[in-house]
Amino acid sequence: MMSIVLIGFMGAGKTTVAQTLAKTYSLDFADTDLQLGRQFAQPAGDLLRRVGEDQFREYEYQVMQQMLADATPIIATGGGIIESPASRVLLQQEKKVIWLNVDYQTCWSRIAGDQTRPLATKLSSSELQERFKVRQKYYRQVADLEISATKKSPQQLAQEIWRLTNIRD
Repeated sequence: MMSIVLIGFMGAGKTTVAQTLAKTYSLDFADTDLQLGRQFAQPAGDLLRRVGEDQFREYEYQVMQQMLADATPIIATGGGIIESPASRVLLQQEKKVIWLNVDYQTCWSRIAGDQTRPLATKLSSSELQERFKVRQKYYRQVADLEISATKKSPQQLAQEIWRLTNIRD
């Protein structure tokens, strides 16, 4: 079975949708941020603050590589994983990379004030919106499938992903 990899900006719902997919269809799932948290015994946001973005992206790449090698059925990524050229190459080699495309205002409403997200607390809304715009082209570059996720529930998204990907293939 190939992995389904969910990508998208922070607040797009990747972890929630991955958990919903896993629970609904009795599949295992992994989250790169949660795995980094376990591996380094601290939340991913704290790790990012401690080691800086460049080193964090390298750790993220290594975790993603392992998850893909393990053929984890459902993988939720951190929103910035696509900022790493190595991670983009890795994702482009996969067959089921799904971009949960959510408009900026929806993302901002979900992440504003979230102290566990270093970029959301460090950057102003306009700076974060610039980061959002830059990442859009990367998501588009690596995604096999783009799903508009702004006004859909996690259950609706899980059903749509299941239907569109033939997940058991």
